[in-house]
Amino acid sequence: MSSLHHPRPIDDDQQANKRRKVNTCLQCKARKVKCDKSRPQCGPCQRRRLPTDHCVYEDEADAETLQHYLGSDYLAKEGYELASQPATSAAGILQSSHARAVLDRLAQQMQLRGQAGANGELAAAYDAAGLLGADQLNGNGAAAAAAAAAVAAGDPSLAGSLLASNAAASANGDAGAKGSADAVGSLLAGNLFPFACEPTHERTKLILGLLPNDHVVNVLLDSLRTFETKSPLGISWRLIRVQLINLRGDISDWRTGQVEEPEVDLTFLALLFELMVSAIDCISVDEIISEGIAMTAEQVPEMTDRWHATCQALLAMSNFRHEPNLNTVCTEFLFYLYEIRRGRSKIALLHLQAAYQSATAISMHQLSTSQADASRWTSGSESDELTIRTGAVTAMRKAQFEGGEAFAIAEERLLLSSLSQPDITRREFLQSNIPDRTHLVREAARTLWISITWHLSLLTPPYPLAERLDDGGWTTELGLVDEAHLPDGEVVALPVGAGLSSVSVHFFRFLGESTRFLLRHPPSTHWQDASLAGVVEEWNGIAEEHLGKMREPVGEGRSMLHHFALVIHHWVRIRLLRPYFSQLQYSPSSKLALDTLITSAREALLQVQRILATSDIDLSIFSPLITLVKIDASLILSLHLHQLAVSNDTNSSLEWSTTRRSAKTSLLLMWTHAAEAAPTRLGKIPPWRKVMRQVVEEVLVDAFEKKRVALQEGVRVKSEDGLGSGELDREDRLDATLGRVGDEVGLTVYRDELVGGGWKQKPLVFDALDGYLRSL
Repeated sequence: MSSLHHPRPIDDDQQANKRRKVNTCLQCKARKVKCDKSRPQCGPCQRRRLPTDHCVYEDEADAETLQHYLGSDYLAKEGYELASQPATSAAGILQSSHARAVLDRLAQQMQLRGQAGANGELAAAYDAAGLLGADQLNGNGAAAAAAAAAVAAGDPSLAGSLLASNAAASANGDAGAKGSADAVGSLLAGNLFPFACEPTHERTKLILGLLPNDHVVNVLLDSLRTFETKSPLGISWRLIRVQLINLRGDISDWRTGQVEEPEVDLTFLALLFELMVSAIDCISVDEIISEGIAMTAEQVPEMTDRWHATCQALLAMSNFRHEPNLNTVCTEFLFYLYEIRRGRSKIALLHLQAAYQSATAISMHQLSTSQADASRWTSGSESDELTIRTGAVTAMRKAQFEGGEAFAIAEERLLLSSLSQPDITRREFLQSNIPDRTHLVREAARTLWISITWHLSLLTPPYPLAERLDDGGWTTELGLVDEAHLPDGEVVALPVGAGLSSVSVHFFRFLGESTRFLLRHPPSTHWQDASLAGVVEEWNGIAEEHLGKMREPVGEGRSMLHHFALVIHHWVRIRLLRPYFSQLQYSPSSKLALDTLITSAREALLQVQRILATSDIDLSIFSPLITLVKIDASLILSLHLHQLAVSNDTNSSLEWSTTRRSAKTSLLLMWTHAAEAAPTRLGKIPPWRKVMRQVVEEVLVDAFEKKRVALQEGVRVKSEDGLGSGELDREDRLDATLGRVGDEVGLTVYRDELVGGGWKQKPLVFDALDGYLRSL
């Protein structure tokens, strides 16, 4: 029996008549939105794309539903009587099997790795880099002030003018505006990133005032999407579009006075600001000015920093560390790209690790496959008790958790708070317009998970240089259907037919396979030629299958993905073989494996050359991969040349000349005077790139010297024309060098190991060097 007693009209005719006059949808009433009273579903509910049975009117709702939507205070005011029955009290509800399961999941979640350590480490790194707190925007307050001043007091009508399409300059900030530094200061005072702060309507209004108009947002997102087709991030553009439409609708409701206060999804708003930051990084300053996004070139870095800080403030207001969702994970991943572009590798890695921790906290690693989802949804129906009555769990967030072994602590907290409190707050009724069971959301989460884990495995040195990435509990696997073919709504069955996959889908499936393969085959102190050859052959088979699928649909506009895929293929072979490079040089039975390593070094550099010819790789999310490939492949080729030089049987062979040409060409890829002098508004080229070229040059110079000694003192090789000349080829020299590495440079330690041959007893020397370069 319900604990709520609804008195008959005869008990109180006056109250009953009063109730009959109310004729509005409970969804709109809870959100304080003007309802058009259309049935069976009103206009606002249709716009928010809610299921029809969620649009319930008061005259057709029972008392328990009324209490759920409107709270016990409203029912008492309207004449309902609340009966006290211990069996249905909060304590009694917690005795149910569902509540016990909630508590069990809470206990399991609390036993998982805490987030305090990640918060502290990230905060320490930000503080050391001078990026924490309000000081990070010194000099940018004036530019932000113009857009924020009028909305500091929370005037919706004035905020509306800032968001209007003809207010681009005001919305983006005017560096000459005066008198509103306090407004921006009020935002930055709450920017306690990466820690949580209290969300308030005043802060939300201020941030909405900083949001550019629709034209600017559309231009930026279109530009980023174009760039992303060449260097994919792994984000879902369809989900961004759906949420952007929803955000604009919520802002419109507030601006037109349909709701008293702005109720927007802060996590998506944070993602939107960071997407605009990523976009503005990719656009030339001239284009930014021509599109009206900024008035002068000086405003561009100020605008970028302001949006990035605004995103951080929104994440702090969302308590993203303890209540992550797909939006916050994606935003943290974009932070990784933001810092990489500015040369701050340490902080970039911390953001990437934080994104990984948040992703595992919401079970993105245990999403299984879309086929498993379809099978599970077909076999079991989902009741409203799990969708409506748990409170503020948006469909987008909830869809990620279903099927995972771990559940989000935020979901359980909200459920328990709704059980233990007599009144349910309005914020708990905010709903996403994305249905609960949708393949679109879950495939988006799978793609992002694959992208995060691949980049993390790239930057994580193998054991014992770093902790192993534990993939034992990973079940997430991407399907073969592109998101363009997936339905928005709650459709259980997957689309079938030909042409459902795309080059992007194959690319991310290939990323996932390469990550799992490398994690399954870490470097070993005990190796055998046969087992090593078998591992390489296994990978060749996997790569050929995926690369073959990519070749079919690839077009002129997507050829860059194929170049990246080939780099990844050869990089995996380099990672597998380079720990055994020294042994391969001396083992005749390992000739095939050695040839594979040298070939992959050459081919990887060739693909890098093609990528650099058509793309600004420093803006790409794959820039760390390209940097590692340029350095390690160049070192492998130069060290192999160093080994060939000691014998006259090899130092005049075709292998020598081919390797020499590739090694010398790689010097231009690593560093040039032109690249060093090229203007950049993101970050300077790291000085170690020039030093690394000096290291490779010293290895090559020493190799040419060893060849000269071998020709003069070693056994001469007889050719068809007689004995060799004993002289160096004219190509066996470097026409110009950058000079020796100074003794004050830390890389001299690695230079001495490489030139002196000490690296041959250190199988992880390349991984150690990679880690050292990332620490600079």
